[in-house]
Amino acid sequence: VSIFAFYLLASALQFVVFVFVWKNLPLFFHRHSLALATAWMAAETLSIRIFPWFLGHSQLAYIKLAQTADLAGVLPISFIMLWLSDSLITAFRTRRLPAGQALAVLLFFSLNLYGNKREQQFLTAEYPLQNVALIQANISLEEKHNLLLPIVNLQRYIELTKEVQEKGSLIIWPESVITDFISSKLTHVSEEPLGRLPFYQGSSLILGSLTYQSELIYHNSAIAVAPDGAIAGIYHKQILMPFGEFTPFSNILPWLKDINATAGEFTAGNEITVFSLPYSGEQSLYVSPLICYEDVVPELSWAAAKKGAQVLVNLTNDAWFGNTIAPYQHHLIAAFRAIENRRYLLRSTNTGLTAIVNPIGQTISQLEPYSEGVLKEDIRLIDFSPPSHNFNYSKFFKIISSIVLILALLNWRRRRRAGKK
Repeated sequence: VSIFAFYLLASALQFVVFVFVWKNLPLFFHRHSLALATAWMAAETLSIRIFPWFLGHSQLAYIKLAQTADLAGVLPISFIMLWLSDSLITAFRTRRLPAGQALAVLLFFSLNLYGNKREQQFLTAEYPLQNVALIQANISLEEKHNLLLPIVNLQRYIELTKEVQEKGSLIIWPESVITDFISSKLTHVSEEPLGRLPFYQGSSLILGSLTYQSELIYHNSAIAVAPDGAIAGIYHKQILMPFGEFTPFSNILPWLKDINATAGEFTAGNEITVFSLPYSGEQSLYVSPLICYEDVVPELSWAAAKKGAQVLVNLTNDAWFGNTIAPYQHHLIAAFRAIENRRYLLRSTNTGLTAIVNPIGQTISQLEPYSEGVLKEDIRLIDFSPPSHNFNYSKFFKIISSIVLILALLNWRRRRRAGKK
């Protein structure tokens, strides 16, 4: 309870930071209706949240504005929403439109024109096609953690995959389909009987599995299997979930493990992996995996696309959320990775939401949550470098937001001194 209460307080600090910065920004920001947007940007950037929900994510419903995420991510969308809103309220209240407020309106319409151009570009683009098949077996948490059922659970995925007949398909299974730990030194699916993986002549397979490097090092991993059964690559999850995959501060306070005995003791990976799989002729298909929560972290997708990934693949088990809004919110946040990088995003999940997102952020097909199924689709292999690839925008906004916070602190301190005098 105390840990959960701490998390709630840490999350709520976003609103404390917002109000503090808004109240203490210099008059210039308020005069040009920039205070609200600037304070919210700082609060969204600097706050601690497990799910980084930004106000701008809501604009996926307004697809033209959402396209501007390929410039510098989602944060500027939050900024323009609040700057425009504050400017219009000011104009309505004062019956005039000063220069700062007029600039917000002009910027909004300019971004709409930009978004329309990008939308048309990627809806009509002719890029090579690739057939994909995403498998959703709908295995409950009770079944997944039942030590008597790992073979039965694996067989459900094998049976569903038999429905995929297209030669050259990219087949994707979700996170931790194989719960028996297998060696990360595996080179072929037939090498380790207890971790035997199926392979399909003519098709490539990416699946989630638990792996080990030694008696002390365990990973949550994604494994790529080539059509001949050779292991084409293994990726180890980099961002582990606290209290699920590891217990924070347990190396300092060992007793924390006792009160959280069901948590794993995984080791985080340390690099982006791009799988090279057969495509056609001498060409290869370049796919980068993201496991679970990693598809809501812009830096990872950005690095993967910069490294040459043509397709982003997310392997997830969201059964923990139950039948709530959370899997949909997870999907909505993740959809922006497709826009930011102009790549297809394939989300293969255990219970939902299994879906395919195109490069303008539209979910073009999906499976019904909590059902068994195979989602088959032809996607395009986009070869395009958006403006956001030219700089690390996440780091940039952290620096800007830190400067804004320092500016507010200095102004607050100046006001306090003036008040005392």
